[in-house]
Amino acid sequence: MRFRIMASLFMLLGLAANVPTHAAGAADPRARDLQKFFAGHWKPAAEDSSGTCYTIRFDRTVQDFAVESNQISLEVRFEVDPDEDRVNVYLVAPGDLGRGGAGLPWQQMDKSEPIAAFAKSALAPAAVELRWYGLRTAAMSNTRYVFGENQQGAYVRAGAEDCPEE
Repeated sequence: MRFRIMASLFMLLGLAANVPTHAAGAADPRARDLQKFFAGHWKPAAEDSSGTCYTIRFDRTVQDFAVESNQISLEVRFEVDPDEDRVNVYLVAPGDLGRGGAGLPWQQMDKSEPIAAFAKSALAPAAVELRWYGLRTAAMSNTRYVFGENQQGAYVRAGAEDCPEE
């Protein structure tokens, strides 16, 4: 009941993009299985990687998501896509921004299309692939900001000590 009231309030205020749509899909057995598989901590598979560690949680509406170290951190939401066996990452709002991210047109960014996705790896059954699609403005959907492409690649399950939450 509380979720419906909040969702209705968000719809009235025009904030529907921030409502966690994965909650409704959790009734689907495939979506539940994917949530179980993807939930948790993920670190770059390469030992020498300086990539970011990510934590995927479905019990929060918004979470931090590092894009460029000390430059761009976003507030995102995760949504299970059972048809594609992946978890899409959607922009909610800018988070901590350095000089590199402060000048971007954040008010114009498209929040309806995923900026990235975590997909099951075809090479290793317990790994995932982070695919980076990029940030883009709603008005110029062909213009993409490529910040974050260096985060693409294979990720393996990690312990909480490997991915401390802020």
